[in-house]
Amino acid sequence: MDVSIFDAQGRETLIVGMVVDYKTACAPPPPPPPSSPLQCTPSGQTAALNQAVNLSATGGTGVYEWSSVGTPSRATGRTYSTAFATHGSHSVVVTSGNATATCIVEVMAPPPPPPVVKEVFCSPATQSVRVNEIARLTATAGNGGFDWSGGGSPATGTSATFETAFAAVGTYPVTVTSGAAIATCQLTVTSLPTPPPPLVCTTPSQSVLVNQPVTFTATVGTGTYAWSVGGTPANASGASFTTAFGIDGTRAVTVESGNASATCSIRVNPPPPPPPPLVCAPGEARVKLNKPITLTATGGTGQYAWSVEEQGGTPSEGTGPSFTTRFTYLGVGHFGVFVTSGEQTAKCKVYVVE
Repeated sequence: MDVSIFDAQGRETLIVGMVVDYKTACAPPPPPPPSSPLQCTPSGQTAALNQAVNLSATGGTGVYEWSSVGTPSRATGRTYSTAFATHGSHSVVVTSGNATATCIVEVMAPPPPPPVVKEVFCSPATQSVRVNEIARLTATAGNGGFDWSGGGSPATGTSATFETAFAAVGTYPVTVTSGAAIATCQLTVTSLPTPPPPLVCTTPSQSVLVNQPVTFTATVGTGTYAWSVGGTPANASGASFTTAFGIDGTRAVTVESGNASATCSIRVNPPPPPPPPLVCAPGEARVKLNKPITLTATGGTGQYAWSVEEQGGTPSEGTGPSFTTRFTYLGVGHFGVFVTSGEQTAKCKVYVVE
């Protein structure tokens, strides 16, 4: 028989004498081959906020539709790229024919901002102390608490102030930490000064009379001196000190220089009784020209000094309880011969005759 076949554009093709098997020609088309299972990959992943994630589909019919809460939220095709503005666990669904598959995207919350670190300060920044002398340091500002560390004793501390000392000469850093902030003070430890020589008060022991001035002297020490005593004056400064005492007895005179002190002891004696009256004898005498005459002194202190008025005698001066002289001219009236003992003076009158 003849058969007409039409293509997709409606054009006819005539086949003459074709033998047709009606059972075969009228049978339904065979079913399509079975498709492979639909898969979404990667099935799980993590991402940051607003970070693009890439997913792909395999299997299914080969036609894919995607949906999620990301941006974009929908798409078609084998691959899908989206991003999420909220953190948490998000599902991405791909559909192919009647099949669906899901990928899970864990969107991580952003890390918290780092804490604000406040600067800490250590003062004084530099300090000089002696061996075993306490150094005092202070921390300010910072983040609420303080931790000190250093090589002294004590070596650590936890308050705003820190006291420490070092047993050896050198330069030492002392560090204070407050949270993540740190500051350092620098300590310079020097050797102990050489002690000054001992202070000396001179004369260490002496005797004076009531109201008699007496002088004391200080040597060595620091070179700066302060005196104290019960005399008049009672206080003074300087290397020497002169005072007097109105009452008899034993007195202590103290001098201070730096941390040192020294003492002189003084015995204040009552004044002696007044000496007996001084007498020159004979009170009046006559002597011939060029003849010797001897005069004597009694009373007084026992120490005597002689002198002749107008140097008329030969000799005209002398000492001792007696005095011998002669006169080489007559003079007018009499010659005065004076004897002195302490604060007293007595006179003898000598008349020279031929």
